[in-house]
Amino acid sequence: MIWMFKLIGLVLIFLVCASFGVHKSVNLKVREQKLEEIRGCMQELSARLLYDGSERLLLLKAAFMQKGIIGFSEDVPQVLSCGINEADKQLLEEFLSLFGSGDTNAELGRIELYLKLFERNLADAAKENSQLSKLYKTLGICCGAGMCIILI
Repeated sequence: MIWMFKLIGLVLIFLVCASFGVHKSVNLKVREQKLEEIRGCMQELSARLLYDGSERLLLLKAAFMQKGIIGFSEDVPQVLSCGINEADKQLLEEFLSLFGSGDTNAELGRIELYLKLFERNLADAAKENSQLSKLYKTLGICCGAGMCIILI
């Protein structure tokens, strides 16, 4: 009877360690996807600004609101915690704070600059995902198996 409780405990330990590794792996993938969405939103914002030219706040809402990346509190854009890291969040907050402070050509230049910065971050996230995703899964499974072996 005691061996049964021990077996259940070992299985739980293994599952917790393995799920932690999978969770870390999924976080890397989510960051890459969200940066891809931000890039798409910024490209859409650039096109809307170039061809529509209406009020800047309406353009921001039209480009970003559908993806759930930014929200608006009393017409002030705020970055939602959506799976990106702090550096990406600060970069997006900086872009949002500066957006609307210049004429159309200045705004297009600013969007192009931040688009290149986000593309660099996206490339880093893709590289990180390809290098570390499998590592986190394997490490979680191996740690769980190792802990089970030690406790047997």
